[in-house]
Amino acid sequence: MTSGRATPAAASTGIATTVAAPQPRPPEGLYIHFPFCVSLCPYCDFVVVAGAAARGPENRIEALLAAVGHELELRA
Repeated sequence: MTSGRATPAAASTGIATTVAAPQPRPPEGLYIHFPFCVSLCPYCDFVVVAGAAARGPENRIEALLAAVGHELELRA
């Protein structure tokens, strides 16, 4: 796709060129699955930890949140 406008440098030399308009980028997204569920859903294909292991005193939620935060900082 071009705009059809002559560039200033080309206009001074008498050579007609066109400037291409920037192409739109596709949307970007990120899905993060937090696998700590109250119960297992029959349709779920994700790896999950359910019940007391997910919500009990020995859960790993804080460790997972820290790891996800660290990965986001590394990739930002």
